Amino acid sequence: MAGVDLMRNPEQALNPYIAAKILALYFKTHHIVEAAQAEDWRRVRLLVNGGLNNYARFLSIVQRLLMTT
Repeated sequence: MAGVDLMRNPEQALNPYIAAKILALYFKTHHIVEAAQAEDWRRVRLLVNGGLNNYARFLSIVQRLLMTT
């Protein structure tokens, strides 16, 4: 990942640049981008969180963010 051996240097994942690349890769490989583009917020929550705990709060935040764009 980004030329860094995270197995030998896991603390490098705390670097914001590397952390962002890890997050982007996770979103890509777990098809979260497609779910978000389809506005399937339930699926997004399941893919990211593994469950629907605090889903109402998550959905209200998503809806607020969508109104500002």
